[in-house]
Amino acid sequence: MWQKNKFSDYPFSIKGRFSRLSYLAWAGLLSLVTLIVVMINTLLVSRNISAEAILDQPPSLSYLFWPSWIVLIISFYLSNVFMIRRLHDLNRTGWLALIVYLPVIGFLFWLYLVVAHGSTERNRYGRPRDASVWEGIFGLVWGGLLLGALLFFGVYAVLNPGIQHFDILSVFLKK
Repeated sequence: MWQKNKFSDYPFSIKGRFSRLSYLAWAGLLSLVTLIVVMINTLLVSRNISAEAILDQPPSLSYLFWPSWIVLIISFYLSNVFMIRRLHDLNRTGWLALIVYLPVIGFLFWLYLVVAHGSTERNRYGRPRDASVWEGIFGLVWGGLLLGALLFFGVYAVLNPGIQHFDILSVFLKK
């Protein structure tokens, strides 16, 4: 029979704590699953319907994308749960997760969540949660990929300051 403490630290519950690696692992896994489902749904829809049909009657085709919408809504909810658990590890209230939705400040706040060291002792949200082996490995890999992407795009933006905004409307009007 299952013991009650087996479910006391269920990862999809807002109760409990997430270390940095656990947070990166679960957020990375959620991102990959969401990306794969949306890509498969889009490929299946676009394979069976021509681009002209999509452009001519977009409202009638919106029902074909319902799997993507369901996964995106679930992903939005779970990403908030993971942020709240990470904030609990920092001994902060989960309401601070709303900061992530502010432009610029939200990105800096997200970086804080990824980098800050959680409390090592028991806090008002419980004992520290040890990351499992898969969380540690996947969290390190995902964190490395995120760091690499941030560095790449940061260097690219600095080295290419003259990139102009691409105005797609003017391209179509010229034709």
